[in-house]
Order: sequence, then C-alpha cells, then structure tokens
Amino acid sequence: MATMILRTAGAAIGSVFGPVGTAIGGALGAMAGYALDQQIFGQPDGEREGPRLAGFQPQTAEEGVSLPQIFGTARIGGTLIWMTRHEEARHTEERSGGKGSRRSRKTKTTTYSYYANFALAICEGEIAGIRRVWMDGREIDLTGMEMRVYTGTDDQAPDPLIEAKQGLGQTPAYRGTAYAVFERMPLKDYGNRLPQVHFEVIRPVGGIAEDVRAICLIPGSTGFGLFPTRLVSNGGPGREQWVNRHNLFSESDFAASVDELMALCPNLRHVALVVSWFGDDLRADVCTIRPGVTGPSEGAKHLVWSVDGLAPATAHRISTVDGGLAYGSTPADASVIQAIRNLKARGLSVTLYPFVMMDIPPDNALPDLNGAEGQPAYPWRGRIAPTGSSSNIDAQIAVFLGSSTSFGYGRFIRHYADIARIAGGVDAFLIGSELRGLTTARNANNEFPFVAGLRQLAAEVRSILGVDAKITYGADWSEWFGFQPADGSGDVFFHLDPLWADPNIDAIGIDNYLPLSDWRQNDVYGDNPDGAASAHDGRALQRAIDGGEYGDCFYASDENRSNRIRTSISDGAYGKDWVFRPKAIQDWWANQHFERRNGVELAEPTDWTPMAKPIWFTELGAPAIDGGANQPNLFIDGKSSESAAPRDSNGGRDDLIQRRFLQAHLAHWKGLAGSPVDWERLYLWAWDTRPFPAFPLLDAIWSDGEAWSRGHWLNGRLDQVELGDCLAELLRRAGITEFDTSSVDAMVEGVIVDAGASTRQFLKPLLDLHEIETFEIDGRLTFRSRIRQSAVPTVADAVEQPDHGPAIETYASPMETFGELLAAARDPFMEYQSAVARQFEDGADQKRSRQIAFPGAMHRGALEARVADRLRRAQEERVSLTLSLPPSLAVPQPASRFRLKDRPDVVWKVEEVETGLDVRIRARRDEAFAPHPDRSLFPSGLTAQSVAEQGGAPAVAFLDLPLVDGAEPANRFQVAAWSRFWKPVAAMAAPGGVFVQRTVVEEAATMGETVDALPPARPGRVCPLTLRVQLYSGSLSSVERIALLAGANAAAIKGPSGWEVLQFERAEEIAADLWRLGGLLRGQLGTEDIAVNGLPTGSTFVLLDDAVEAAGLHYAEIGTEMAWRIEPAGRESSEAERVDVTRTGGLRSLMPLAPVHPTARIVEGAIDFRWIRRGRQDADRWEGLDIPLGEESENYEAAIRGPTGETLTTAIVQTANWTVPQSTFAVPDATHSLEVRQLSLTVGAGIAMTRRFVPDAISPSYERRLLQ
Repeated sequence: MATMILRTAGAAIGSVFGPVGTAIGGALGAMAGYALDQQIFGQPDGEREGPRLAGFQPQTAEEGVSLPQIFGTARIGGTLIWMTRHEEARHTEERSGGKGSRRSRKTKTTTYSYYANFALAICEGEIAGIRRVWMDGREIDLTGMEMRVYTGTDDQAPDPLIEAKQGLGQTPAYRGTAYAVFERMPLKDYGNRLPQVHFEVIRPVGGIAEDVRAICLIPGSTGFGLFPTRLVSNGGPGREQWVNRHNLFSESDFAASVDELMALCPNLRHVALVVSWFGDDLRADVCTIRPGVTGPSEGAKHLVWSVDGLAPATAHRISTVDGGLAYGSTPADASVIQAIRNLKARGLSVTLYPFVMMDIPPDNALPDLNGAEGQPAYPWRGRIAPTGSSSNIDAQIAVFLGSSTSFGYGRFIRHYADIARIAGGVDAFLIGSELRGLTTARNANNEFPFVAGLRQLAAEVRSILGVDAKITYGADWSEWFGFQPADGSGDVFFHLDPLWADPNIDAIGIDNYLPLSDWRQNDVYGDNPDGAASAHDGRALQRAIDGGEYGDCFYASDENRSNRIRTSISDGAYGKDWVFRPKAIQDWWANQHFERRNGVELAEPTDWTPMAKPIWFTELGAPAIDGGANQPNLFIDGKSSESAAPRDSNGGRDDLIQRRFLQAHLAHWKGLAGSPVDWERLYLWAWDTRPFPAFPLLDAIWSDGEAWSRGHWLNGRLDQVELGDCLAELLRRAGITEFDTSSVDAMVEGVIVDAGASTRQFLKPLLDLHEIETFEIDGRLTFRSRIRQSAVPTVADAVEQPDHGPAIETYASPMETFGELLAAARDPFMEYQSAVARQFEDGADQKRSRQIAFPGAMHRGALEARVADRLRRAQEERVSLTLSLPPSLAVPQPASRFRLKDRPDVVWKVEEVETGLDVRIRARRDEAFAPHPDRSLFPSGLTAQSVAEQGGAPAVAFLDLPLVDGAEPANRFQVAAWSRFWKPVAAMAAPGGVFVQRTVVEEAATMGETVDALPPARPGRVCPLTLRVQLYSGSLSSVERIALLAGANAAAIKGPSGWEVLQFERAEEIAADLWRLGGLLRGQLGTEDIAVNGLPTGSTFVLLDDAVEAAGLHYAEIGTEMAWRIEPAGRESSEAERVDVTRTGGLRSLMPLAPVHPTARIVEGAIDFRWIRRGRQDADRWEGLDIPLGEESENYEAAIRGPTGETLTTAIVQTANWTVPQSTFAVPDATHSLEVRQLSLTVGAGIAMTRRFVPDAISPSYERRLLQ
C-alpha cells in the first residue's frame, strides 16, 4: 500500500513538466518515499547530479522551442523570434590632394554601418522586469539603446515596430511570453552580426513583494544620490565621473533603484524618504545637529552642494575611520526636492523622514554621560540624553532643541518641513524617531520636557505643511507604550501620551523591532519553548507577534535567559498586564491609560483617547543574519559601537529569516479584524537608493557595502525565491492542489526550470542540496526541510530476529556512499559565472565523490554552507537500521522519525516499510545538527568600471591647423578628444540647425595642459628651454634629431590667438603623467605668429598623431561659424555627456603664410623693401626655379607704421618688393615697422610679417636685412 501511494505521488510530480513518461514518475515516487536516498533513487554515487552546469546557453532561433521558467532572479539567453534585414547606412567622406584649391583632385571614401531590428523571447511570463543585459559577455548601457521589454502579461499589445513591419492585425503579441525588442541597434561592435544576448530576469514568486505597501528609502546620507537625473562631477573635461550613476540600466542610481522597487512591489503605496543631519555629542546640551559633507569640494558640474544655506566649507565635516569616510554627505536640498517630486509623479505617497545620525569617531575625548573620558563610537541616536540632576533638564532640552539661528534639533525639523513645502507638499512627515534618551528624561516635576518640545515642533510643522499632511513621531519599540523607571518606585508613566493625543499628531508611530523568536543553536534537537520547528518557522514567528518575550513573558536576569527560565508578565495590582507588555498593541490602543505613582493608579486618565488614532510601524525590519528575529534591532557595522550579532547567532548570513520575519508581520496585521495597525503603513526597513548589485559590490565608492550581507537591506533580497514557493507554483501549474510546501526552509537567488531538462534533472539537485524531503500524508504531497523538528516517539516493542536481536545496525564506508561533495551554481555577484563549493571528509583515504549542479543562482557563501551540511548528513546516513515491529502497532509512515528505547540518544528516519506478519522497517540515522553558517564574501577585483560606465563629457579640442602637403584645406580643421573611460565619440555639425554626424573619433588623443609658460620664440631653431606638460593620460617618447627634422613629435598648443605647432626632441616622465619636453622647435608649419607672443601656463596640449581626426568640415563651410557637438558614438546621449561649441574652421589652412627674409636699400630717394614669398604646399621641393604660388595671383598688402604705431602709408603690390619714398618718414632717426601680408582671394590677408627698422640706418650701397 505504501509503495502504491508513493508511486502515485511521484507520477503527479512528474506531470508538472508535461508528459514525462511512467519511468520518471516512478523514480520520483521512490524519491517521495524516502527523500534524497541515493540508492533507491537510482543514481550511482560518484556521478554528476542535475543538469550539467556548462557555459551560458547560447542564443537560439529554433521554431517550436520551449521557453524556460524563471523563479526569482537569474541570467538566461534569449531566443530569436523576429528580425528584419539589417539596415545599411553609408557615410561618405570627400578629401582632396594636390594644392588644396577648389580644382584639386578629390577622393571619396565610403564606409558602411549596419543596424538591426530584432526581438528575443526570454522566458515564460509574467516577469517583473529586466535588470542587466549582456551582449557577447559584456554588460551594455541600456540608456543608450532602444530596447523595449514586454513582461509577458496576458493582455500585452503587439510591439509597434513589429506591427509596422508585419502589418496591422498580422502581428502576434506573444502574450504570456516575456520578450525584448531591439530597434536599430548598431552592429559595429559585434562584427556586423547579432550578438549573443543574455538577460538578468527578475520574477518574484510568492514571498512578500505583492504585500508590500510601504517602505523606507535610505541612505539618508548620500550627497547627490537622490537626484533622479544623472549628474557629473567637477573633475574637468574628460575626467568627469557620474556622481549619482553607478549602473548601466537606468538614468541614475535613484531611478534604477526606485524602478526596480516598483517593479517588484506592484502594490507599493508609501515611501518614507530618509534624510540625515549629524549629531556630534551624546550630551543633550552640547550636541549640535548639522548637515554634513565628505569634503570641502562637495558638488557636481553646474551644481553646488547646499543644505539650509550652508556651503561645503561651512558644513559639518564627516569623520573618517580606518582611512574611509564614516558616512556619506547629507543629501543636497535640491536633490531632496527633486526626489519628492519624482516619487509623487510615480504615483507614490511620500513620507519625509528627518533622521539623526551620530558622527562621533573612535578615540574621541568627549566626556560620556557618566563623566568618563570617551564616548562610544558612532552610537545610536537614542543615547542622546541630558546629564546631571533633574533640576536642569529643562535647560538642557531647550539647548538641544535650539533656536532659529542655532543648529539645534528644531532647526533640523523645521528645515525639512520647508523643503517638503517647496517640493509641493508630502503625504506625511516624521518629526523624529527613536530619541528615547530624550523622551524619557524627567524633570523635578515628573514632566518630560522633550515630549513637550516635540509637540511644539508638530505645531510648527503643521503651520508649514497645512492640514493635509499627516504628522507623527517614530517611537522606539522600547519607549512607545510608556516608561517604567527601573528604580523600584512602581511608577508608571505614559510619557508619550501628550504627544499621541496632540491634535497635530495623526498616528502613533512605532519603530517595531520587537523580537519574534528565541531560537538557539541547540533547538535543532527539539524543545523550543515557543514551539518553533525551526529558526524559520513562520507560524511560530507569527504567534510571537503578541506572544513570547515582551508579549507574555520576560527574562528576569541574564542567568535566567541562559537557563531559559521565563517569568510571566502580569500586573498583580490591577490586572492590566498589557501596561507592561510592549507587544500588547491592541490592548494599549483600546484602553484608557492611568499612570501610577509608587504603584498606585492616579484617579484621572491621560489625554489618550482609546482607538482615536491608527498605529503605524514607521520602521519594521530584521537583519539578514542567523538569529535575526531574536533581536531585530541589531546590526553588524564594524565602525559602530552598537555593532552586534543577535543573541545565540552563529554570525552567518541568513536572508530567509529576514523574509520570514516580514512575512509574519504582513500576514498577521493584514488579516487581523479591527486591527489598530494601519496595514498599509508598515514601513519596511529598508530599500537603498543605491541600486543592486552596484551596492554592495562597489566598496571603493561606498564603505558600508560589507555590512549589506547581514544587514537590514531588502535590495537583492526581495527578488529571491523561497524553494517552497517555487515548488508550490510548479505543482499548481500542473493542476495539483493537495500539497504542502510550508515547511520548506530554503531560499535562493533564482531557479531556472529548463524546458529541455527532465523532471529528475531539475528536482533532484534542488531537493538534495537543500535537504528537502518529500512524502505523502493523508493524500497530501508534503515537502519538508530535514532540519525541521517535531515530536519523536520511542519504539519499545521491536520483534526479536533470530541471531540478530530486535535491531540490526549497518555501517557503510565512504567508498560505499560518498566522502566528497562538489556543488556548482551561478553566483549573482560574479555576473552569474559558475561558483563551485567543495567539501571532503577528513581521515578517509578512499572516498567517492558526488557532484551536484544546482539549476539556478546561489551566492557562494550559501552554496558552501549547504555543501557542508549535506556532507555531514551523508556521514550520518551511513548508519542504517533494520528492525521489525508487531502488526498490532500503528504502521510508521515513510520519512517519520523514532528513537529506540534502549538507544534514546539516536534518532532514526524511516525509509522503507514492508507489511506482513510483522512490520519490517529500514531506517537511517538522522541526527539533528545546527546548520553551517553562511560566511558570504564578495568576490574581489570588481571595480566601478566593470559594473558601471563612469564619466561625463570628454575633453575636446578643435584645432584649426595650417595646411600640409597632400591635405585638403577643410580637413585641417581637426578634432581631438579624451576621457578617462574612453569610448568613441561622434563629431556632429549643425550648419542648418540640425546636427548631422561628420566623423567618429575612434581613439583617445594624447592631451594635457602645460605646467610652464613658454616665452616668445623665433622659429627654425632648437630651443634650449624645456616645457613641462601634465598629460591626462598616455605617454610621449624621445626621437633622434634626424627624425625631429623630418617632422616627428609634432604637437599643437593652444595660445590666446590660435594653435602653435611645435616639435620636441626629448621627453622624460618626471612624475605620474608629468612630462618634461626638451629640444623644442617652435612655431612650426607657419605658426610663428603664435610663437612670438608666447604661451601661458595651462595651455591645452595635443599630440598630433593618428588619434586627431578631421572634423568633417566641408570646403564650402570654411570660414563659417557653426555649431558643433561631440557626443558618444552610436547611441543616444544625455546633456552631461555632450560638448556643444561654436567654431569657425578651415581659415588657417587657406591663410597665406607670412613672407620672410625682408631687406631694405635706398634707391633714388626711396627705400626699396624686398621679401621672399612662402608656400603652403610643395614648398620644400628643390627641383623647380620657384615654389608653387598656391594662390590665384600674387598680391601683397604692405604698410609702414610710424614710431607710435600710426599708419604712414599702405599699398597693394603684385611683386615681392615695394618702394617707399624717404619723405614718408617724418622722423627718420626713429624706429618704424614694415608689415607685409600675402593676399588670398579666398580668405583675404594672410599672416603678417612685421619687422622694425630705422630709416636713417638704411644704406644705399647694400641691402640691409630687417630683423625682428
């Protein structure tokens, strides 16, 4: 009978994946009978278990291919379902050779670019969304690509591009299939072919995501991190970095994080935006509350950090610890305003949450509250308190609250009320939270002055925000209900009741970190006092919401806690147990409150009106650490004195306990009739505006990344899947309704059900690695984690067997089972590359090895812990037991456990039951043990560059250079670009108002700035001076003199009036990217007019090599002022990535060079000036009688300037000489100057040659050479 039932169960599981055949169903039936037993399941030890974990599945394009199912988050390839012919784009460049005139011979170069339109099916829908996308193994920037994702809903419409191509009514909508459409994707980077595309798919199943209605957004210290649009730093051109973007899938970190949050939590209604100022002392009368910054230059391009009128130089400077910053900066006011408006535009209600963080570094000399030297490092804000006697508490509280001019707590709250008003208002506002040391401070009259101060602040906030905003205070879980001094007086104060009853307060706020568990490591052996079957027992956690510790009992001492001696919480005087029970929320809310003095109730109640206002959990959360439900308020943070693991924790990461803690609360308050708690105001703590996985991986940017693995963060956890939920959905899809997966305590990042894999291939490794047993109880298919404990009966009536006694124990060796275990999975922190965990048994010389390939994603720490647990279980299972029971006893069920009367210390698990004259049982040893801790460590070597594209606009230089042989004049208008994170950029021109691409700059130029000023210089001589240049990056090299004279090592330096071309013979790096250049040839290529004026420090330097490209100026555009834009090539760009300039180009290349070698001689009462013409092309050739003219005709504009610069005479001459009468010179013994320019019909006067002379010094007997 048992075998029959079990095989039926197996066949049912087999049908989950469609028709699989009788053999598979039978195998699973056997598995259901004894959960994970290798020999009955039929797989020999030493072989691989599960689908082979090879490389990522390649992109396919097969017809009729089945799509995978995704549970949680995983990376998978797509299946091509539609595409068009590649779109071809031609780009033609026209260049001229020869002399560069209009009639020069022109060469056309045509290049081709290809673009693809295609759609990829991803998996079965509905999914929440896509996080990252990889093409040919490299993550791509989705903001620069037209990609539309369809999540696979049952009502999704056809894609408009596909419909435009296929025709209206001829296009499938692919309903129920998640797919992505790529429109006009450039193929250049992929060899003009479709790349292999992989998607990180997010599909939450079960869990808590759909029940989340409210959440807190952190961190409150993030500088510019709350800006919804991307900002760049003030690093300078090409050295800019994204200030608030460390991901490749959204516009900014804030946008990426909130997008994912809303995709995961479709019913989200409320977000509490946390913003922080910093306290600097625990003494209330000394502590100031100020906005803080990480440095004096905090800011972004075109945006200066400012909070409450403070600039970075005057704000609190964030302290450092272990060489890193303790916190980020207070969010800039502008970012808070933009974030509020953005969240409201998304349809979310915003709660603004001002939050005090304590910036008290270690080794400080501040007196602590008891007068000793040194306050605890980075403490909890709830420790701020007055000092001394009660007689001066009022004065200390008044100082702490401050005035409108001092940086006190009141200014902090009023400022953010003003910010909320400027942002257009908020739905709710918190006037503070968890200031227990202040709210419980009594003066000599038993009054609580800080509570009165909070009431005053509530009134001020009301006057600022109006009647529509809801106002509350987030009380700590230990203070919200009242205050009972531990002084033996019997006094009971409802100290916050004046605040809760105040008409300006709309709700009772509780930061609810009350414990829901008292689980200890030894509880795996049973006897948990709260009846928990495991640390993750959801039913036990839910019972503890109003029961257990702080509910109906407490530990009177540490010794009692250690011995688990509980004391009932009872009120012997008045029978109002709820007064002393922090978990008695319902009773506190529904009753009048009577304070007590010396144990006696006062005659009149407090101002609290029962059931008058709802209760909000302004924070609700637990850390993802073993034992997190024991003390949900604790956290691991190496810098803080508050850092601690919960009691009885093994210190390992435990995402599931966080999930179960939140599940318990959401289920309890959602279904509670007449609940005082507003179920839609359970603000889960917390969701980070730094998107996962950039945070926590980028520890070089954010120092708190290490705390994520065991912290309260929900990023990277809300999208995980419980294996029980995964199994439940599979069973429901198969039509099976009689099942129970609630006792499965396992959660992973993701599971992939490959449609091509057999049922056995999928289920076996999943169940085996996580030690999930499967059996049938009363016709219900049941899945249960083996660590779950239940009552274990004792067997006392075993039947004696001849020669063997009542029971036979058998011991197997490692060679008979296995002594080494290897498991592999995809690690989400390594872009889903393979992670392998290996454990082997010490002391076994010979052992078999087993390999398990988990069908999905698990982080390495969890994989290693599960492998360690599974190997230890294998060691236990080597001991088997055979015994017989009389038929009069109840027949044990497979997977049930028992003890033998004479061996009560050993637990056995039933594997086979045979019924006959007696009941014969085969069992294996099944000792409980505490699971191995998950010691998660993030992989090293990940950098910001590998995760997020950094940088804004490149450094750009437009160079209008002289003409060189063989060049077209328009092509001497060139562009150079550089950025730290280089990617090709496009040069765009807009002659008609619309930008059109002219060229693509493929390589980063070697650029920098001069560190020295260069004095005026004459050309044609190797200068003895040196020049230091600070390069942005790159290198320079020395050359031989002969190479120098042949034109090597040419560079252009931007002077006030244009670009000087120079060459250098020697280059030496004297510091990082700082080069000293020697052997300088100044004023090359006719740029002596720039050289004679010198070059200032800080001039732009560009090495003239192949990285400097022709900008794409057309000949007809020479001399025309035009708008130019440099932006990333091949994709859409943001304003921060562009460089927009207006330039006039090409003139220098057509401008005649200055004549040279002028002479003067007196001839017949006149001075005869002569000079030698220079040419721009082919002027270095020696074969002809003269160099080519290079112009339509030979003409010069000549002028004589007098001693004061006045013009004495001018002339246009057609030859290289000019005769000027001596009478022109009124003061012949004074210095005059000759200025000559060659004329061009295209651009007019060329570069001037200017020489000084004294007319009386000119001789009639010889030609006098005119010098500078």
